[in-house]
Amino acid sequence: MRSATFARVLFTLLLCAAAFWAGARFGPRLFQGGSGHGAAAAETWVCPMHPEVVLDHPDMCPKCGMPLTKVGAPSAKASGPGLQIDPAMVQNMGLRVASVTRGPLRRTLRAPGILRVAEPRRQEVTLKVGGWVERLHAATEGQRIRAGETLFELYAPELLVAQDELRAAGAVLAATPADAAEARRDAASLVEAARRKLELLDLDAGTIDAIATAPAPLRTLPFRARIDGILVERAVLQGAAVQPGQRLLTVADLSELWLDARVFEHDLALVREGLATQVTLAAQPGRTFTGRVEFVQPVLDEATRTAAVRVVVGNPDGALRPGMYAQVAIEVPLADDAVQVPGEALLDTGTRRIVFVAKALGHYEPREVRAGRAGADGTVEVLAGLVPGETVVASGQFLLDAESRLREAMGKLGGHALHTTAATQPQSRPALQVDAALRQRVDALLLPYLKLAESLAADGYDAAAVADLRAAAATLAAARPAGIEDLVVGLPAAVDALASGRPEFRGAHFVPLSDAVVRLAEVVAPSPAVADRLYVVRCPMPPVDGQGLWLQRSEAVRNPFFGSKMLECGDVLRTVPAGGR
Repeated sequence: MRSATFARVLFTLLLCAAAFWAGARFGPRLFQGGSGHGAAAAETWVCPMHPEVVLDHPDMCPKCGMPLTKVGAPSAKASGPGLQIDPAMVQNMGLRVASVTRGPLRRTLRAPGILRVAEPRRQEVTLKVGGWVERLHAATEGQRIRAGETLFELYAPELLVAQDELRAAGAVLAATPADAAEARRDAASLVEAARRKLELLDLDAGTIDAIATAPAPLRTLPFRARIDGILVERAVLQGAAVQPGQRLLTVADLSELWLDARVFEHDLALVREGLATQVTLAAQPGRTFTGRVEFVQPVLDEATRTAAVRVVVGNPDGALRPGMYAQVAIEVPLADDAVQVPGEALLDTGTRRIVFVAKALGHYEPREVRAGRAGADGTVEVLAGLVPGETVVASGQFLLDAESRLREAMGKLGGHALHTTAATQPQSRPALQVDAALRQRVDALLLPYLKLAESLAADGYDAAAVADLRAAAATLAAARPAGIEDLVVGLPAAVDALASGRPEFRGAHFVPLSDAVVRLAEVVAPSPAVADRLYVVRCPMPPVDGQGLWLQRSEAVRNPFFGSKMLECGDVLRTVPAGGR
């Protein structure tokens, strides 16, 4: 009896020891993996970009080729509505934060332009009588001219007649008795009419006075400059005969110039007269010239989608010259009091804007915000979702976003590992043997598609390529080719969505169109006229839901969805060789 009791006690002690050892050994893993799950949950590996791909061992994602992430690692775990990141991992991820601020919102619009002479500061010297330029004083272009300086001396028979009229009227006035008031008034009227005639022929008051007091008519009469400036054009030689209406000289005051800048239509609503500007030129490195907006053209150029904005620029030392290229920066006040964050803190999904708010140490909360206008230095106005004083992640938030999607997916899966099988692998359709007509239609689609992809990767937008792409898509969809009807029927709508979308979302609108074109090109290979081979590239983080695939001619990755922001983000998956050889 006593031995049996001892045996039961010994068994109980051994059981307790085993339980204690198991709790010490596996307890932390069970806690990290979530309550109610076995130890195997701590060994779950998931793709950050495709949370549906879940394995029980480390591997590469079969869809995008990215390394799978181990779920339950102490560096990152779910914590309330956000994420809890180990401080050491925060440093490794390169997370950078910024404060939400409040204050005036400003924006700087930059536009190219060309300097030219300000029209009110320009004197075109033309004649109203015919004659001969007997002496030319303003003979060299670039010559400095002073107001009142003689430009040339003109002999003109019509001026001789006008001089005689003034002298005769003066003689009549001088001979009229002082007590003959009415006669003197008539004589004075004749003098005034004669003087007015000479004024209308562009003679100055000093010259007219000299004519009136001269003992005989002057053979030549001087024509003088009305403004200070530079002789910018000379179209006459000394001794030349001239006709009424002929332009002889152009004098320009260059102390102020006009800069005609071209501003795109989506920025025109921000520009108004009186705004301060800063002007820089490659010809004057290190210098900045101040100016102001004087006029905004009310008509838009349909070809360039721009309108001219005239800026008056001071040129006190003559460093600026008409014809120079310049860049103008127009300071535009957007709001006197606005909540602002750095633009890089926003994650744009195409339909929503997300920021990660830094809470307690290592805790980050994803939050949807409503963004407003973009300000200077990359700041963005926040209309709702944030308050001043909060801290947001401004760099590295893509890693947080991937981790957030992973945790959300694992929560929906209940923490259970799913094994990827052959049935879940992406299936490709075999290439078709097609006739030359169909291949030609596909080529007509691929050529503008490739041009558009290259333009988007360079932060541009090729409107002509989009027009060609729309026509080619409509032709293919109308033909309804057998075997690929499902691949072409949605192409026109995808092109229309891209063409009508907002400019800042063009990369996102390109995703569904590009996915469809890649699927088509892999079934109907292009001809060598397009390329000997095309490279199929995939972006691991497309801006909207989709495969994130695109085609390009070169092997060097050029991402059309993000452009220069993430130009080399992507991996070459495979190639599409040319067909129909």
